[in-house]
Amino acid sequence: MSSTNYLAAILAASGLFVSVTQAQAAVEKISPYSSDSTFFEEVDSDAGAPGTLIRYQRVLKLDDYPGELYRVLYWSTVRTISYPGDDIDHNVCHFYQWENNEWGTEYRCEKPIVTSGLVRIPKAAPPAQGFATVAFTHGTVGLIPECGPSTGYGPLWRDWMVSDRVTTVAADYPGLGYDSGLRSADAMYTSEHPWYPGTGIMQSPFDETSHTYSDNWSPGASTIDLVRASKQLEVVTDASNGVSNPNFIVVGSSQGGAVAIGTAQLMSADYAPELQLKAVLAGAPGSNLGDLESADSPLAYGILSGGIVGASVSDPSLHPSEWLSPIGQANYERTTEAMCSGAGDFESYLWWVNALYSYPFNAPLTTLGAQVEWQRYAARQDLAATPIAAPIYIGQVDDDPLVPQARTDAFAARLAQIADVTYCVYQGNGDNGVDENGDPAVTFSSMENHTTVLDRMGDEDYTAASPEPSCVSSASTASLSAKAFLIQQGFDALSSQ
Repeated sequence: MSSTNYLAAILAASGLFVSVTQAQAAVEKISPYSSDSTFFEEVDSDAGAPGTLIRYQRVLKLDDYPGELYRVLYWSTVRTISYPGDDIDHNVCHFYQWENNEWGTEYRCEKPIVTSGLVRIPKAAPPAQGFATVAFTHGTVGLIPECGPSTGYGPLWRDWMVSDRVTTVAADYPGLGYDSGLRSADAMYTSEHPWYPGTGIMQSPFDETSHTYSDNWSPGASTIDLVRASKQLEVVTDASNGVSNPNFIVVGSSQGGAVAIGTAQLMSADYAPELQLKAVLAGAPGSNLGDLESADSPLAYGILSGGIVGASVSDPSLHPSEWLSPIGQANYERTTEAMCSGAGDFESYLWWVNALYSYPFNAPLTTLGAQVEWQRYAARQDLAATPIAAPIYIGQVDDDPLVPQARTDAFAARLAQIADVTYCVYQGNGDNGVDENGDPAVTFSSMENHTTVLDRMGDEDYTAASPEPSCVSSASTASLSAKAFLIQQGFDALSSQ
């Protein structure tokens, strides 16, 4: 079968297109030497089905892994919330009533959106069954389009995730990379903070296109749809042997750990029945947004500042202007504009993270977090609320300053009641992110306990400095690495051929 006919066949099978002509017209190749503005220019076409490849560009990078790296635009889905009385499109908005009518009714609106991401395709000939896929879900990188991994070419995935037998993908998430036009509920809000005018800070700190930060549904959908789009990219770049391998795993930490589990929730709800999720690897997943009783980390301080802005993108009943004080709004604007985490040196990243502590709120977090609107949003994000079919491996370092172990302990125990969970805790370096007075202070050393969790999960050679993890599993009590776990699940594509 020719590559063109094969492309038409897989698109038709997944409901994406009905003819070869449509498939050919949909995919645009951009020169590898063209500017970012050319690649990210606005898509002017009718919405395609989720996972439809729109545009691709081979990119060059200094730390080249084996294979070809592409950035792509593709159609996905973003979920927003509307309420009775709103002017809504009933074709994309579905009535939902909370169990026991606890919070009344709402409409969950699943709208088409263009988003971006990275795809690495091996140079080697694909195996007989085609390339399996590793979907990497990145951690917090920022809140505005410029922070998308594809704008800096990444990749953010780890060496142990790379193999000649897998295609590796990393979605930017809605609002990052491609300017999708998503706005906070408080866009056009007029701030009265004392630093304006004269500082270059906009009157509204919430006017920028914003990422759906703290939401797991839309980033999960963009991850699944990038797996779909990557199968089309394999064809149009002549990297396919005519077989579309449906098997994939999802791997991420921090925000990405939560998105990885959210991706599994969507797959368990038949979001992409043509794909097969074999396993989930989640390092230090952010979880339990409804519990703000203990403000013991940036998760409950500054990261929540970004979280309320991201939440308001998908749920307009939430208003960050009601949470952040005028100075907090100014600090949010200053740090959001000045830094996309990971874009500069590590010292800049530490500055960005520590600056999150300086976002003062209008009220104690326990008061703000008790609001019905926030609790309703947090309930939608509950990663342990619905059964998940794929087996899950959770990794955690005991001295993590951003996602404390106690929070992950409680989450893993809840999740294990409805899913097959292996939970591994790694010994940290003793720096849990406090200064000599016991106050929060994220340092280079403490950040290692958070940022190296994926490396620790993939490490098969444990030493005295990196001991074997202690594992608790609903299926087994054996200590094992993430790669050994994957082999147990029948996903051996990361092993040597």
